[in-house]
Amino acid sequence: MPETNEFSIRWTRSFLRADAEQPTGTLRMLLTAIRRNQWVLLDRTNKAAETRFYPFIKGELTPRLEGVPFDTPATRALGLEGRPSSQTIESNRIRLFTGVPENEEEPWLPRKVLLAPDGTPLAIGVPRIPRELGEHRAASEIASDRTLTEDREEPQRGYASSPRAPQPDIPLDYSIVRIFYATDRAKRKKGGYAGVRSPDGQLSFGTCDVTIPSDHRMAMLESPRWWKFDFSMNPNKHIILQQVNELPAGNFFSMLNGSVAADPDRSVLVFIHGYWVSFDEAARRTAQLSYDLGFKGAPVLYSWPSAGRLTGYLTDEATIEWTKPHLLNFLHQLADSSGASRIHIIAHSMGNRALVKILDPTSSASSTIGLPPFNQIVLTAPDIDTGEFLQLASRIRSTAERITLYASSNDKAISLSKTIHTYPRAGESGDNIVVVSGLDTVDASSVDTSLIGHFYYAEARAVLSDLYYLIKDGTPPSNRHGLDRRLCSSGEYWAFRP
Repeated sequence: MPETNEFSIRWTRSFLRADAEQPTGTLRMLLTAIRRNQWVLLDRTNKAAETRFYPFIKGELTPRLEGVPFDTPATRALGLEGRPSSQTIESNRIRLFTGVPENEEEPWLPRKVLLAPDGTPLAIGVPRIPRELGEHRAASEIASDRTLTEDREEPQRGYASSPRAPQPDIPLDYSIVRIFYATDRAKRKKGGYAGVRSPDGQLSFGTCDVTIPSDHRMAMLESPRWWKFDFSMNPNKHIILQQVNELPAGNFFSMLNGSVAADPDRSVLVFIHGYWVSFDEAARRTAQLSYDLGFKGAPVLYSWPSAGRLTGYLTDEATIEWTKPHLLNFLHQLADSSGASRIHIIAHSMGNRALVKILDPTSSASSTIGLPPFNQIVLTAPDIDTGEFLQLASRIRSTAERITLYASSNDKAISLSKTIHTYPRAGESGDNIVVVSGLDTVDASSVDTSLIGHFYYAEARAVLSDLYYLIKDGTPPSNRHGLDRRLCSSGEYWAFRP
């Protein structure tokens, strides 16, 4: 190890920020979505509201987390408790690091964290070690292609409408997730898709490029917030639909096939959104869901023409029935032309109505002949009549290796739907929880949610972690961490631990 000396500092602005107090299983899931040489900035806030930072490279973290029980806090697994954190500074004009540049036991210790005036971490500083000091290559040099040296100007932050091209050696402060889409929405004259039906009911196909900021927090769909005086979409801070590329059907499936072939599991994840969702919002959510799940296959959005407004509930109810044959046709095309060996489907809210009904082999709207069994079908917060769902459930069990239903008693949107329709909804838990043989029901009432509590499938870390193991390995609920077995008069179901 080199002796104490002075070294210049190398700054990197590309890193994944994560909570050091989260369970090890959740952190390991996050790490699967990034490269081995990607920087990870762990932070923890103490009782005095002081935030401490611990910078790692992924390659340093993963060996330390192997074999650790999933529910163990990452802080304990990494031995951060009682250890000093990295030094924080407020100027990247500091040119010299004085100290021991390497510490194998505490690799975060020789590093610095550059903070904005509001305490937000902007960059990680690591000592630049001359090669002649030893054959061991410093961790900072492993990630040299992602760094910004101390004497360069900060890159200007661009906007989604016209993102600034990166200068040489200056990294982007966001990554891009490409999703595929199929939609029966009408096209807008200026590009994109509207909240009305296509005139002929024909499907349009294409890809969307969605930006994910480098400091994205799992289970968040980052957007401008007026109370933060944040009025413009910025790819360095927000999840943004950057580009929509419509493709002919043949080109679409050819490109999709190539994406599927690049995944060892040859998998596809289809997301079907619910009521009050625009095309743009559905694309952003699909990308966030794929990114947070660390999904390696091809993420695909099926976007039916929701009106995208609060007052459009009755319109959406009619439209979700109208879209059923189009969704069924798309699933046939996907099974025949994507080259996928594993097809997973996640439906949310009103989107469950179309999916469940077309999977019913006795329905006049269905033609499931020729469709292979899907791998995982996930029904989240289904806004569908409980009585109707119970009739359908026994008939759709054979359409997938496993069907999982997530419900919550804190879902205010589902509660409002029950008020409108008089009768219980399948997305309710409590006394009306749906339990059917051959279908896994998970009560998500105990997880932290937004005010409405309707988007817990993508906005609660516990649910995302559960979905990760379900999608990745098909793990049954009895073997998924954080779930407790419960019994009711209808049988067995599962619930997240408080």
